[in-house]
Amino acid sequence: MVIVTITQIFVTYCPGVNNIIFGMAEDGMDLISLAICLSFSVLVFLVMEAEKAFRRVLRARGEDTDDREFDEVFDKQ
Repeated sequence: MVIVTITQIFVTYCPGVNNIIFGMAEDGMDLISLAICLSFSVLVFLVMEAEKAFRRVLRARGEDTDDREFDEVFDKQ
């Protein structure tokens, strides 16, 4: 995550890289755009962590969260 963040900041704000190679505006993103990107990044992170927590709870109950067992309903051939 850190490498992707650093790379994104480099591409967005490094003159020559952002406007010549990627065709972006030279001044980078404004505060509202940064807030929107950060908000959606945090939202995706929270959803993924909630899914992992839900899978842990199901796994503790003995459920097949990795879909390794055969199920007649979903695994028809």
